[in-house]
Amino acid sequence: MLGQSSPRRSPPTLRNQSRSGVTRAPILNFGIDSYGLRFQGWSADDLLSYCCHNAIGIVSIDLQVFQLTSKEAVAVGLRAADEAIAVRASGPPLVRSVGASLEATPSQEFERALRICNDLGARSLRTFAVPVGQRPSRRWDPKELAGLREILQRLVFAAASLNITVAVENHQDLRAEEILSLIEGIHPQCVVCFDFGNQFHVTESPFEAFTLLGPYTTYCHVKDLAFRTGPSGLYVRAVPLGMGGLPIRALLDVGLSHGINDFMLEISTSRAPSLVPVVQPSVTQPPSQRAFWSFVKQYERWPREVDAYLSREKASTSEIAAQELEHIRWSLKWWRSELATVVTQRSKQ
Repeated sequence: MLGQSSPRRSPPTLRNQSRSGVTRAPILNFGIDSYGLRFQGWSADDLLSYCCHNAIGIVSIDLQVFQLTSKEAVAVGLRAADEAIAVRASGPPLVRSVGASLEATPSQEFERALRICNDLGARSLRTFAVPVGQRPSRRWDPKELAGLREILQRLVFAAASLNITVAVENHQDLRAEEILSLIEGIHPQCVVCFDFGNQFHVTESPFEAFTLLGPYTTYCHVKDLAFRTGPSGLYVRAVPLGMGGLPIRALLDVGLSHGINDFMLEISTSRAPSLVPVVQPSVTQPPSQRAFWSFVKQYERWPREVDAYLSREKASTSEIAAQELEHIRWSLKWWRSELATVVTQRSKQ
């Protein structure tokens, strides 16, 4: 049965200094999602070492990438606690595409994810509706959304028995109002992980989506996107922080206004840009679509560096791994230099 284990321990809190002597900035807690390092071939212990070396205070461990045993998870959780690194976990999606239909993820996968999450000492498990690329080309119908909510509700109740919060990510799959209908009223421990860039794929302004979901959000995925319009739609490419057009600092302000202090860097290194097939702006479109196109027009950016980067489309796995580390290094440097003033201002409040 889901949730038969008992909670192992309370999660580690972020101290100003870890046992290894690394000093971290208060107020804004910056972390990293292991998905952005999935080509490295690292163990979870390697991931913690990287966090220690770079003074990163939160890590989200993708349980579909890191196939940990309970014994390994306990060891990783204890080391993370010693180093004052708060741990979160990422589990399976609610449904997967099988042929032309969507089928619920087997309950055994959720049982394992909750067990390992608990062994890690993580008090948050991230999930999402469907894997990238498996979202229906049409809008979700009410029956499908009701089915997603039923699956989510079972997961949330099982997680709550272990004092684990379930965070639903906007994962290029659901519009903000659909996510709200999915989570609202289920349980106080059913919350949102808001990704700064993922609403592009459902043609929704990040500002509008974040304004709606902000009160339910406990942490964010921070990323940057280069994007430009073309005859076939909108071309989107994940890039290091500061290289693209996403107004990261403005989105950060929205998060801070909702009392969100935890921001996780999630870089997606892919071989080529994705194409979002969208209808060009029209006065007959609903307000949400007009807001999206207004956002695109205001922030559209595709610097020359992105074209040079994309010339390596047929890169080997080792080259992609090197790109991952380059993305992370660039992004960490940008975060610490550009947003140091935000931390200073907040600490004076």
